[in-house]
Amino acid sequence: MAYETGNWTEVLNLTGHILDLDPLNHVAVTSYVLDLDPLNYADAYFYNTVANYKLNKIEDAEKSGLKAEHLDLPTRFPQLHLLLARNFCPET
Repeated sequence: MAYETGNWTEVLNLTGHILDLDPLNHVAVTSYVLDLDPLNYADAYFYNTVANYKLNKIEDAEKSGLKAEHLDLPTRFPQLHLLLARNFCPET
């Protein structure tokens, strides 16, 4: 609901609490992960990415976005790839 209303600070607080419980949040994830846990952290990373971006916390948004990308194998969030490509990929 906070995401839908654009309450980015609340989204950041809520997702931050969820991500504190994620065991992968405390290690460097550099490859794709098949997560069989019924609680899917990719959702929380995605919403955390958007909230950080909207609050102009670009470095945190990129970090969270890359983790979401590595966990989101079924690609439920195609807008994540668009956000990453537009804002965090170097110009060619």
